[in-house]
Amino acid sequence: MWLNDPASKDKKFKIMSAGGDGKILIWRLSQSSKNLKLLSGFVVQTDSIPRNLRVSKARGDSLVGVTCLSFSHEDKTTFVAGSEGGGVFKCSTNATTTATSEDIQSVPVHSPVTFAFHPYLGPIHSVCCSPHHRNLFLTAGTDTLRLYNMLQLMPSLTIEPSCGYLYSVRWSYTRPVVFAVSCGNGKVLLYDLKANRINPVMTLDGCSKGSSIFTAEFNPSRKHLLASGNGRGEVKVWKLNDDLVSHKPRDQDILESLAVLHVD
Repeated sequence: MWLNDPASKDKKFKIMSAGGDGKILIWRLSQSSKNLKLLSGFVVQTDSIPRNLRVSKARGDSLVGVTCLSFSHEDKTTFVAGSEGGGVFKCSTNATTTATSEDIQSVPVHSPVTFAFHPYLGPIHSVCCSPHHRNLFLTAGTDTLRLYNMLQLMPSLTIEPSCGYLYSVRWSYTRPVVFAVSCGNGKVLLYDLKANRINPVMTLDGCSKGSSIFTAEFNPSRKHLLASGNGRGEVKVWKLNDDLVSHKPRDQDILESLAVLHVD
């Protein structure tokens, strides 16, 4: 994923990569040589997960494969990571804790995890931080959607759409309570938490032949447009109605109510 470089005077970008080896690496593209230069590195290990939240009995220095990332829209040093084993983590690029077992030539390696959320029992395919609230983010994994607060262990909302694997979840840029989910049964589901917190308000047929939809994205510049991509290599662009894209009274209030912390 592309990152803004706050230290750059001419708005240059960095690249962040993540993989099944547990490493999260930050690179800079050299304009002269067109090569990537490694700037910093992080590694997610089982040690990062509290013992009561671990879904396996792996050693503490075992690596946790990272599947997806999403940065906070307000704090550009904070990001959320999803993993192959179902772990969901709050992380920081300012982390200084040294990783216990991994070493990457030329740069020091740190453990980025600052908090671990209640995990899934299967892989996380997508995470997405809300552009409208600093503490809320969505996750999609196996067959379940969750809405988390970055300050709380347990999810604030859980939805099970019954449409196969969930591969991608994205917030609307214009309506705080609307998001899209791409599904294994070839559908794209649109949710409006003001209208219904359990069922989608619209279902789009992303692939007529039943192939999985692997991604769905709102257009940040043209608010009525939503694109989806399926396993057959097809991209569809949808024009959404005003009801799904125009900000409504109490949208932000509803989002704030979902962000309320629960005391056990």
